[in-house]
Amino acid sequence: MALRANGRARVSTRPKLLSQLAAAGKPLASALVLGIEEVYPHCPKALLGGGAWKPEQWLADGRLAELAEVTLARLRMPVPTTADIDQVESDLLKYRYE
Repeated sequence: MALRANGRARVSTRPKLLSQLAAAGKPLASALVLGIEEVYPHCPKALLGGGAWKPEQWLADGRLAELAEVTLARLRMPVPTTADIDQVESDLLKYRYE
């Protein structure tokens, strides 16, 4: 599902923020900070297809889906596993700028 958002954005180089966002041990040079005022779906049918109205498909309170879980759900395939996807994503981040 695509989302649309309205608000303000700025680029930050604050070391404290960047240290929290480091990926695979690599520090960022900058981060995009978003102040979102409103969010709405691009396509209303996506809410129905995505199970937004089915509480049994919701995540437990306080839990966020890992990127690998989202990728695997979109692929709708038994393999790769979330561990496989995590490893590929980690490797991509690790070697991206070398």
